[in-house]
Amino acid sequence: MSIRIDTERLIVRRMEDRDVGDCVECYSHPELRRFSSRDAFTEEEARELVAFHQSLAAGTEREWLKLAVELKAERKMIGDVCIKVLSSKDKQGEIGWFFNPQYHKQGFATEAARALVMFGFTTLRLHRLTARCYVENTQSFRLMERLGMRREALFREVMLLKGSWHDQFAYAILKDEWVA
Repeated sequence: MSIRIDTERLIVRRMEDRDVGDCVECYSHPELRRFSSRDAFTEEEARELVAFHQSLAAGTEREWLKLAVELKAERKMIGDVCIKVLSSKDKQGEIGWFFNPQYHKQGFATEAARALVMFGFTTLRLHRLTARCYVENTQSFRLMERLGMRREALFREVMLLKGSWHDQFAYAILKDEWVA
């Protein structure tokens, strides 16, 4: 399935071979890695990631589908939005995002995440979308709130990251709430 969503300043699309360098730059940024247990991305890992997401069928249950977020003005991948169908039967999904910190605080994540929510509710026909983030990730949970998501839970010490336990917030939105 071809995926391309145009917003005012962005294109949300399947990853392409030309995104490999941008993936390495984005996913290796120290600011993003503070919420990740993995090391910086190598070019080979980025190539494998791009190839996997190029071929993954949209709506594959229990698999994250990463979509590149391209800044139209620069023709550059500045991050990604991702979606996972948790249950096709129950029409449940989860969303997330990663953006190169050089492009933070310009509204790009909100613009791309809104397009992703619409994709989840219309194309994938999901009923409910959830998102999670570490309590320390203020930018992420504020984005969830801008999307109209409500905080449903605080999971205490749910993730062991770099030797320390971290809490997570869980947010959700229903299709009817999004439409309203």
